[in-house]
Amino acid sequence: MARASQSDLNQTDKRGLLWLLDEEAIFPGASDESFVERLMLQYSDRNSEDLIKKGPTENNFILQHFQGTNPVLYNAQGWLKSSRESPYSKTAVQLLHDSADKNMSDLF
Repeated sequence: MARASQSDLNQTDKRGLLWLLDEEAIFPGASDESFVERLMLQYSDRNSEDLIKKGPTENNFILQHFQGTNPVLYNAQGWLKSSRESPYSKTAVQLLHDSADKNMSDLF
């Protein structure tokens, strides 16, 4: 799935925060605000108000970590830029293509 509409998201497997960040980073018009919006949309139908909530600004969200007792306020400002500039994301496909595991390299 490259980027889905709201109706498509309801029919797909639910993905985690880092997967959503990577996915949003490859979309040219994406912003930090659209990432947080998509994150909220992804978790909205999971009855997950205890896990994740919208923060006080468009770039913020509040995540309840299972190991901690206090929720953590995250500011997503700059997350997409950092994700796009990561040298690992630029070389990941090539590394998978060059994999010694034939099954893996055949996929790419």
